[in-house]
Amino acid sequence: MFGGDTITATDIAVRLGYAEVGDVTLVQHLSEAFARQAGEKIAEMLAEAIDQMKTSRDDVQLVLVGGGAIIAPSTLKGVRKIIKNEQGPVANAIGATIAQIGSDFEKIYSYEQVDRAQALTDAKAQASTRAVTAGADTASLNLVEVDETPLAYAPGQTTKVRVKVVGELAQRGKVVTATSKQ
Repeated sequence: MFGGDTITATDIAVRLGYAEVGDVTLVQHLSEAFARQAGEKIAEMLAEAIDQMKTSRDDVQLVLVGGGAIIAPSTLKGVRKIIKNEQGPVANAIGATIAQIGSDFEKIYSYEQVDRAQALTDAKAQASTRAVTAGADTASLNLVEVDETPLAYAPGQTTKVRVKVVGELAQRGKVVTATSKQ
């Protein structure tokens, strides 16, 4: 649809008439049979992914947003209703603007050499540094996960420590807001 030598799911969606994006002439060479077969595989993969997220065996209602929503057919196994909101294509961008920045850190510590509190403090500091480097605001960082796994095969009180921190996106530079004129 947008040039290139690799056939993508978007190319298949356009060829099957699910969406109208890009240059349609670039996928006209794909046979109907090939596009249907690829579309069936995409639908199968989507249905399997949805099935893995379900909390019951019942068919679910599915709300599709973001650029990838165009690859879904109008029906899927295990889905009773598919909703594609007209504002859906921008939902991905909105989600990206409100998402938190996170980071994990994992290290093996010997609790005989470093006490547990010191190990956890170190691991949190390392994860925090990584999150800030990725764009998180230092003041907003929160420790959201701590996982300690004793390593029975290692000497002493050897423990694998994994922590995760998250924070809000840091405001860098000048913030510009749009206003409407009345």
